[in-house]
Amino acid sequence: MDISILLPTRGRSDLLMNSLNSIYDSATNFDSIEIIFGLDNDDVLGLENFLHKVVPWIEERKGNHKIQMFNPMGYHNLHQYANKLAEISTGNWLFLWNDDAVMKTQGWDDQIRARVGEFKLLSVITHNEHPYSIFPIIPRDWYTVLGHLSQHSLVDSYTSSIAYCLDIFERIPIYCSHERADLTGKNNDATFQNRIVLEGDKSFHGDINHPSNTKLKMDDAAKLAQWLQDERGQDMQFFANCCAGTQDPWEKLKANDTNNQVIISLP
Repeated sequence: MDISILLPTRGRSDLLMNSLNSIYDSATNFDSIEIIFGLDNDDVLGLENFLHKVVPWIEERKGNHKIQMFNPMGYHNLHQYANKLAEISTGNWLFLWNDDAVMKTQGWDDQIRARVGEFKLLSVITHNEHPYSIFPIIPRDWYTVLGHLSQHSLVDSYTSSIAYCLDIFERIPIYCSHERADLTGKNNDATFQNRIVLEGDKSFHGDINHPSNTKLKMDDAAKLAQWLQDERGQDMQFFANCCAGTQDPWEKLKANDTNNQVIISLP
């Protein structure tokens, strides 16, 4: 597979179908894309919907897919879902998607394929031109080297921070709409209301910017930097300068943050 779409979903019906149709209708070559679904085993509504709507949708399109069942772990463990879905995927690129996301760009998959052989975190363009890769598109070797995509539920923040430090962050011309309740006023359902967002109080141990989580990000960045240098011969001077204190690791993040949407924690 060229691309694996990692799609944890819970308690949603029409939203999920709308998202899937947007991916399918705008793809150039759906045959080389697989969708890896993550479902909670206690999600009665979601499982019923999956059986009666999603499965026929897949069969009609002969879609490549896998289904991974989970004991429910909650939004604060989103990274655990993402990491497991990455483990069973086969794509060269791992695209973490949301059931409340809508693809807007025709031929979006061609934009990803055009980066074959590159090691970058690719970023779509979504709400208010957010400087993070909100739906991160990650090279498979990232998972292979680290054994995970992220060690925190805010996978977008975690992976984007690492990518900026390594100077491997790239926005590409793929436009998506994130139909989240606090952004659009839509879909203010139980799935949204029950989510726990661990950002905004870095004194709290679980917060993405707590020193313990900053260390996890920097340790992962160092492992990737060493691999990129040793195995791919890539110049990692930017990261070396960040570590030496002569380069602001967030310089390019700040330049991309035209609407002041991020909370930055310097390592």
